[in-house]
Amino acid sequence: MNYELTGKLVEKFDTQKIGENFQKREFILEIVDNRNGTEYTDYIKFQLVKDKCGVLDNYDMNQDIKVNFNIRGRKFDKEGKTTYFTNLEAWKIEKMVPLRQ
Repeated sequence: MNYELTGKLVEKFDTQKIGENFQKREFILEIVDNRNGTEYTDYIKFQLVKDKCGVLDNYDMNQDIKVNFNIRGRKFDKEGKTTYFTNLEAWKIEKMVPLRQ
């Protein structure tokens, strides 16, 4: 399934090489929501994988961006113990153009 969120890029991390054929890069998007006169701020962590890691180089800190992403869930079994992971895997990032007033 495809999802999208718009917010401010507040953190971007270096690319991590996880194996010979896999790498990932994480970043944080700040989302501000106003509900009933109260402001709520969320910090959402996304990851880019493989050849998408370099996409983030084109964006500046505190820039408003739109992120298209998929929700990925994985099951990991080790030594008889099962762990589940959920990742927000970004596949497209776009600059948001400020509205003229």
